[in-house]
Amino acid sequence: MLRRCYSCILLLFFITLAIAAPVLFAEDYEEKRVSVFLHANFSETRKRDIFRDVVTDALIAELKQVNFTLVPEEEWQEARRQEGIQDDDLVRGPVVLRLAKKLGADVAITGFVRIEDNEILFGIKCYDVAGEKLSLSILKEGPAGLQVYGLINDAAAELVPHIRELLRPPSVAEAAPEEKIIKEIVYRHETVEMGQKIQVTFLSENEGAEVYLAGQKYIGEIREGKLAFTAKANTRLILEVRKPGFHDSHHELSLKEEDEDEELRLPSLMPLARSGLELEYTSFQFLGAGAAYRRYLIPDKLYLRVEDYLYLSYPFINPGAKPVFHNDLEFQIGTYIFTPPASLFRFGLTTGVGLILTKMVVPTPLFMDLYWNILDFSLELNFKKLVFYLKTEVKYTIGIGNNLLGVGMIEGFGPLYSLGAIWKW
Repeated sequence: MLRRCYSCILLLFFITLAIAAPVLFAEDYEEKRVSVFLHANFSETRKRDIFRDVVTDALIAELKQVNFTLVPEEEWQEARRQEGIQDDDLVRGPVVLRLAKKLGADVAITGFVRIEDNEILFGIKCYDVAGEKLSLSILKEGPAGLQVYGLINDAAAELVPHIRELLRPPSVAEAAPEEKIIKEIVYRHETVEMGQKIQVTFLSENEGAEVYLAGQKYIGEIREGKLAFTAKANTRLILEVRKPGFHDSHHELSLKEEDEDEELRLPSLMPLARSGLELEYTSFQFLGAGAAYRRYLIPDKLYLRVEDYLYLSYPFINPGAKPVFHNDLEFQIGTYIFTPPASLFRFGLTTGVGLILTKMVVPTPLFMDLYWNILDFSLELNFKKLVFYLKTEVKYTIGIGNNLLGVGMIEGFGPLYSLGAIWKW
């Protein structure tokens, strides 16, 4: 009888220990926050976004099995909108760390997905937010099909232990013999020959510009007009070129046959424009000319514009008549549509208000016509610093005060057209 009671007590002890062990010995990460940001898609088309979402959702599902707190997507999406951060910006370390700090996260995870020729390549980066550094980099490659879940499981198997290590209490972390080394792991389900290595040389006038592969892998910097690196033959490169004071440029380049070194010339970068000085001639105001200054709120995109146009009216059919002097002062806001800053042709829209002052040579009062410039549509021939444009104008006078034109559209001999030039800096 005593032996049975002893056995029962011992059995109850081990059952209790088995139930309590995960609670007693598990590390507490519940107060720690981990952010998983949307993966950027560097595939040929946006329809490949589905693979980006598959990788992101499957990775989050793996991480939810660990008892640290994941920052909800709606929370970081709202913070991203407040910061004005785009999808492709989330592969950049400084942007990721800034957003993670705003969310109060301890660890940030981001990356990219690229699909090409039914092959998937996705990279995951893990950032230690407090240390402001990249602590782990994982690169996976394989067929773009159901096998992607195996790749995700492999990535999670490396990522989750690393996150646990990052989130350990300081007393444990300080006992580590050395700092965690950043590593890059490449895994393939199938061996696919992508071509032999060849030497590629980029030629460029953009001295000091930095060149990135797929928007995140740093290749090098343009020095003395060139940059050389090694790539695989018979592949396509997606490049991004960056330089302070210039717009980023994106290029797709296809490499040629194997065993043939290549020289590729990169287009010159478009400098950022923050101001512009204009000279303009308008059909309706043909005996005169105008000058304008524009200030870009967003370089080469959104701008404020102020113009002053001096002209006179002269009735040529009446030789004894006196000329009438006009001064057209206008304030506008404008933007460009459809086309990027480096396009040779650009389309612009502006709107604003203006005031035409009229004074005759004979003794008369000063007339003032206030108008609304409903819409200007412009077509521009765009160079680095110099722009030529043709635009149509739609002006509507308000007809208040001591005016001459009354209420209605301002029309000359047909629609109003303007020709002009802009010098940007």
